[in-house]
This record gives sequence, C-alpha cells and structure tokens, in this order.
Amino acid sequence: MCSRNAWFEEDCGHMSWDTFQQVLLAAAENDDVETLFFGGVAEPFSHPELLKMLRAAKDTGKRVELITNGIFLNREVIQ
Repeated sequence: MCSRNAWFEEDCGHMSWDTFQQVLLAAAENDDVETLFFGGVAEPFSHPELLKMLRAAKDTGKRVELITNGIFLNREVIQ
C-alpha cells in the first residue's frame, strides 16, 4: 500500500540537497532528536541521492532508520 496514491492532485518531486542539509543540520543540533527516519510518503530509494543522504545522516551520530518496499534494492545498494 502506498499512501501517495491518495494525493492524485499533488505534484511529485525530490527534496533538494540544500534543503536536506538545512534539515539535517537542525536535527543534528537538537538533542531531542534521537532518530532520523527516511520514509512515510513515498519510496525513499526513488530519490537519486538517497545513499548520500543516508551517509550524511549517519555522520550526525543519530540513529538512522528507513522503510522501503525493496523494489530498488540490489546487491550494491544493500552493501
């Protein structure tokens, strides 16, 4: 089930790297943020820079979680 199917009139897109860096910096500086979670509205692996984003998130020292349907997983991505 993909909740994205409920919003037929909304434009699709990807978060820019600049926006991601701003969000990541704010989260990294906030001691109340324990986990950085990728998922919820669409398939995270559809973003062309997800692996770079995951590395940057892990570099904050916070716990990083992701939910995927696995459609974009291959041996290289899993490694």
